[in-house]
Amino acid sequence: MPTWDLDRLIVLDDIKYEQSLLKTPHDLTVWLKYYRSKEMQQCDDHLTIIQSKVSILSRATTALPGSYKIWLLYLDLRTSLLEDVSYISNKQQFNIVNDLFQTSLHWLKKYPVIWQRYLSFLIKTQISQISFIRKEFNRSLFNLPITQHHLIWPLYLEFANKIGGLTLIQTYTKFLQYEIPEDLQTNDNQFGVSIEEIISKLIANGGIKEASALFKTILQNFSKYALMGKSQLQLWLDFSDLISTNAKILSQNSSFEIDSFYEELIFEGLEKFPDQISKFYLKLISYHVKRKNFQKCRYLFDKGLKECVTVRDFIIIFDSFTEFEEKLINEIAAKLELNEDDKELTLDLNIRMTYLEQLIDNRAIYLNDMMLRQDPNNIDEWMKKIEIHETTQNINKVLSSYAEALTTINPFKAHSLSNNANNTYPQIWMNYAKVYTSNKDYKTASVILSKAIQSQFQSPDDLASIYIEWSQLENIAGNYDEAIKIVEDACNFIPENEYEFIDYTDDSIDVHIRLHKSTKLWSYYLDMLESFVESGTLEEIERVSQAFDKLIYLKIATPLNIVNHASFLEDWEYYEKSFTIYELGIKIFKYPISFEIWNIYLVKAITHKLNTERIRDLFEQCLNGDNNEQTRCPPDLCKPIYILYSRFEEENGLILKSLKALKSCIDRLNEGLSQGFNKSKIIQQKCDVYKIIIEKYELLEDISLLRETYSTILQDMSLPVDKLVSFAVKFIDLETKHKEFARVRSLFKHILELKNPVELSEVWEKWQQFELKFGNENEYKELLRYKRLTTTKFETELMLQNSVAPKGFVKATEFNEATTERKDNVADPIENPIENAEEIELDMD
Repeated sequence: MPTWDLDRLIVLDDIKYEQSLLKTPHDLTVWLKYYRSKEMQQCDDHLTIIQSKVSILSRATTALPGSYKIWLLYLDLRTSLLEDVSYISNKQQFNIVNDLFQTSLHWLKKYPVIWQRYLSFLIKTQISQISFIRKEFNRSLFNLPITQHHLIWPLYLEFANKIGGLTLIQTYTKFLQYEIPEDLQTNDNQFGVSIEEIISKLIANGGIKEASALFKTILQNFSKYALMGKSQLQLWLDFSDLISTNAKILSQNSSFEIDSFYEELIFEGLEKFPDQISKFYLKLISYHVKRKNFQKCRYLFDKGLKECVTVRDFIIIFDSFTEFEEKLINEIAAKLELNEDDKELTLDLNIRMTYLEQLIDNRAIYLNDMMLRQDPNNIDEWMKKIEIHETTQNINKVLSSYAEALTTINPFKAHSLSNNANNTYPQIWMNYAKVYTSNKDYKTASVILSKAIQSQFQSPDDLASIYIEWSQLENIAGNYDEAIKIVEDACNFIPENEYEFIDYTDDSIDVHIRLHKSTKLWSYYLDMLESFVESGTLEEIERVSQAFDKLIYLKIATPLNIVNHASFLEDWEYYEKSFTIYELGIKIFKYPISFEIWNIYLVKAITHKLNTERIRDLFEQCLNGDNNEQTRCPPDLCKPIYILYSRFEEENGLILKSLKALKSCIDRLNEGLSQGFNKSKIIQQKCDVYKIIIEKYELLEDISLLRETYSTILQDMSLPVDKLVSFAVKFIDLETKHKEFARVRSLFKHILELKNPVELSEVWEKWQQFELKFGNENEYKELLRYKRLTTTKFETELMLQNSVAPKGFVKATEFNEATTERKDNVADPIENPIENAEEIELDMD
């Protein structure tokens, strides 16, 4: 206690308190009443009152060292006396108060209130004593239980924020050991600071490692930080922005370390978010732009263009790159305007202009490389790359592009999105060889194709294309024997006794093993053998035939192979062998495939004037087969065969046999209708055959047969009404020509009963014209009467069809509106309402 004069400090009113204290020195109540009495005393000497208060509380703390109420009063009093006092000029007084706090804490070290008062006092008055204050904070945390640390940390963080630097870094690092980071997702907490603010403070004060560790903790346990309201990507970008913003401050001590750290952060982000290449690269480039590292920026732009895998990222990076270069060029140009004689600036401007031009020129290459990174098996893009280099006539780039494509593409995954037939994996091999072939370097081209056949392909036909290209190459080079040998070796790769055990369509078998069953390869082989036949000797023909026999043995021959080989034999006048091949093809292929072979075979047989009976037998075999439905010509295909048969008989002067063939065709077509073949097609074919029959009878001028034919047609209920009307009109013209007017009127009536009169206005008009020309008044009236009755009949029928039955059911009708075809099983609503004595039978003579 200060050595003050007690006689001056103790007045008359204090005696009663002093006497009580002599009796009970440890009575807290007496001490408190004594102290409050001093507060109530009126005295002109303010200093004396203060000294009296200090004296009382000092004596009280000695008497009651464990009373926190006394200590709080005493400490508050002593700190209030130093409110307007400077620490620098009065260190001793502050040290005395500090000692008092420490003495109180000796007795009350578990009381956080005392520690709060003490630490607040230090922060407020002695902030320059950083080490001392930090130690006192640490001592408070050491002495207080961990459940009360939350009362100290707000003060500790306040102190750290004021000091900054290493103290802030260490303080927040220690704080994060106490507080769980996920509890600090927002600043709505007891400490008033969020995890983002902590990261920002750490970075701003140089704590990159600490901020990075905290940041990685968040990203590694991102699911626990949902309340932050940001995605992982956004957090990463925000973190990189923080470092970039504070780069200048951080670089004052170790710029290289900061640059390396930032680049590492960006590239780690790229690994985690590969679809955000443009964002991360532009942030890193922006960082180096601020650092004036322009060469580094160009390197990063180029690197970004070579690594991006989406068109969006490519466009963003490329446009930013060109904008960057244009900005630098404008800055250099602006400097040159001020100093036109600066040769160094002029040179630099020319270099930058050239670089920008090259960059723009290479855009297509950059874009193509990006597309290939996105899908290295896209043949379209490889072809584009090669085409770009061909346009610039850079032969070395063309060749290197071919080599790169062939070493990069997975043959089993190669594809063309454009479905361009020329954009295939084997086509790349062939085009590669053609580069050398165009320069007459056949040897190198042959070497390339010899390597190509060792590669894998998606189908045997792809491999066959390589063999064919190789054979053609040797043929162009004049190596004819070698050209044939290449294909022969491919066709005979598998021993003959194993041919039949290999499934051509089995993708699990290597294409090289399945190649011998490639129709494409065998077709080329046969064409080549045929092209080398010079004199048509039996030996030469036999060599071709043996190859063809093997094609048949492998069961891979196509109708085209059959026709081609037969034509080859015919060209060398081996007609019977040619016919044998046609017959072989007919045995191998059934209808409808054999239909085309029959067409060709029959024409050839007629052309070469085989025996008439033999040709008839061929027609019968073609049309009727072995009386087996599988070998019979289908009804929907028989029309051209019958017509050819009819023409053959006609050319041989047998008109009746010709007509018989056509009538047989009608019968076969009727069978097709009953068997469910395409109805519209069969009906059209029937009409065509009817027309041919009519034309032939017209040429013969046989009226009776014409009438019989027309009558047959009009009784053919399978034909639609419009077709019947068409034939009936021609029949009317025929009878009109021969002045059979009664028949004409009967035909008109027959036609007009087939369909609603409203829809046959042209026929009514034709009848009217007929009566005006050949009839009289009574006959014309009869026409009008018949028209009225017919119209009434159809109207009544329509009303009955549309009427509703008593129980609510609609009357059913069977009337095909699409073809206007009448049904035999539907009775007319009005049976024969018109009586006509002149009506004729349609089967008239």
